[in-house]
Amino acid sequence: MARWLAIFLAVAGVGCLAAHQYEFSVGERSGRLIKLSHEGILFKTWEGQLKLSASSTDTWAFSIPDPELARELQERMGRDVTLHYSKRLVGQAWVGETSYLVDGVR
Repeated sequence: MARWLAIFLAVAGVGCLAAHQYEFSVGERSGRLIKLSHEGILFKTWEGQLKLSASSTDTWAFSIPDPELARELQERMGRDVTLHYSKRLVGQAWVGETSYLVDGVR
């Protein structure tokens, strides 16, 4: 019984690790940067929101794992930006609240 439990835990651990690292999609989104904050209780992460169009209330929430990129985005608050992102299959609490991880801006 202990052997099966150990095998199950090992397989589950590898599966969870793979799910956290797997890039489900990669792309870009454009809009006006309307929110950027450093938040969290246990893990402080950079979180932001992009307003997707001027005539709509649609917003897109994302996380920024790189503090340097977060500082660059702070300088662009209220402006139109294009963000490059990767979407993880499963989010990581220590990286951000969302599974969308922004890694570039233009």
